[in-house]
Parts: sequence; C-alpha cells; structure tokens
Amino acid sequence: MYADDHQGELVNAFDTPVGGWLDGWLDYKGAPDNTNIALLKQGRLDPYLKSTSVYKCPADMSKSFGRSGDLRVRSISMNQMFRSWGGGHSTSPPWRIYKKAADMTLPVPCNLWVTIDENPDSVNDAAFAVRMEPAAALWQDGPANYHGGGCGFSFADGHSEIKRWRDGRTLALKITYQTSFNYSTLQPNNADIRWVQERTSARQ
Repeated sequence: MYADDHQGELVNAFDTPVGGWLDGWLDYKGAPDNTNIALLKQGRLDPYLKSTSVYKCPADMSKSFGRSGDLRVRSISMNQMFRSWGGGHSTSPPWRIYKKAADMTLPVPCNLWVTIDENPDSVNDAAFAVRMEPAAALWQDGPANYHGGGCGFSFADGHSEIKRWRDGRTLALKITYQTSFNYSTLQPNNADIRWVQERTSARQ
C-alpha cells in the first residue's frame, strides 16, 4: 500500500531524507529510543498500521537496561537491501537493491524477505545487515532463535513465516539480554546463512 501511494517507491530501511522506515537506536544502556512509542508512530508505515505493537515480538523480553527497566518497544528490523544508495555491508553493484516495487524481481516477492525478528542483543538501528558474498559465511547482524529454534520473517508478497534454524551454530547464537551481539560471527558452510542470503538479494 505504501508503494501504491508513493508512485511505486518503497520505504527505505535507513533513516534518510528520502524516506527511512524507522528512526532511532536501541541498546541495553537505557537509550531513550528503547521505550519511545512516539518515535514508532513517526515511522513511514505508521498510517498503514493499527498498532505499534507489531514492531515487537512478544517472545522478546529485552528491557531498557537489558534485564531491568521498561520493555523495549521494537524487536524487528528491515532488510538493508531496501535502500536507495549503493554502499553498506553488501554493495550495489553487484547486489540488487530495492528502491521501487518494480525492482523486486530477483528474488521474486514470495522469496524476498522484508522484516526479521532480530536477536535482541543485536538490535540497534532498524536495518538488518546480511553479507551477501558466499565466501563470507557470517552473521553480520544476528537473527532471533526464540521461536522453538526459529526466526520470524515477513516477505515482499505479504506472507510471513517462521524459519527453523538447522545448523547448531545458529541455534547457539545466545540471547543474553545483557551484552551486545558478536557482530560478523563467522560460521563457514552454514546452510542457514545461505538460506538467508538467497532471500535477501541477488546479483544484478
């Protein structure tokens, strides 16, 4: 609906002058954005939502100071390939970025994820990074695994699903509610990483 109302333009994963979906920065140090519902209501998608509660998975128990304070208001992040500039952890070229609805051809919309349940220890901005190079085989940001060893994804065609992780190393990405995620966690030959890469973008 957002694209229909904006001449085919897609909302941007980053807060930029051309239209970021959400602003703010979350941490375990009591950042004001941890509990700022008004900030969520300023997001570009707010007119299309009935409640800001959709930004928070009920399984995420993170609080403003990790294990204490008020519950944080967001646990999901957007695929960083929904952006209007070529830099980032997966540069374009060679990887596709999605600025307009018409750009969503590879992967096809039913296989192109838009939002993810991010590991609470990994959440900071509202954009989830995936390193696309097959040889990289690492978690740049961390996925959640609190759905019986799975993670929630929404896709560009409107459906959502829980991906059950298969590699024990993915399942071992603990949620501490205390310390930051070990960004760029290397896990060679992890089929879970390949699954996410295949649904994040494709070569131009």
